[in-house]
Amino acid sequence: MEYHGTQTFKDRRKKPDVWIRALQLFIIVSWVAAIGAIVVIGIASPKIETFFDRKLEVNLRKTWNTDVAKYFLYMMIAGLCASIFGIIINTRRHRRKSDQYYYSLMFFGLASIAGIILYCVYF
Repeated sequence: MEYHGTQTFKDRRKKPDVWIRALQLFIIVSWVAAIGAIVVIGIASPKIETFFDRKLEVNLRKTWNTDVAKYFLYMMIAGLCASIFGIIINTRRHRRKSDQYYYSLMFFGLASIAGIILYCVYF
């Protein structure tokens, strides 16, 4: 119980409301999209020749796989949408002292924009 002047208030909240849970979901979606984008870029990138590849005369792909790189763009767009919706919810629901801004949403939003721009420039 908290005491405010002449009145006593009891905090009846048991768990976060729907919007805070949705905000947490958008954060998770942003993380998954960022990690997925890193994995997809690793798969789509040209392979680096190693000593064993040279000795065994293995043919390696020397160019980007543009079919797989499209999925990088889709992941970046999904991450950007999740970040934007999360930032909107976060700014609307920032009323209590215990509420906090989730800076990871802003970071993932900026990273998604940078990834989309790099995709448009290089592919």
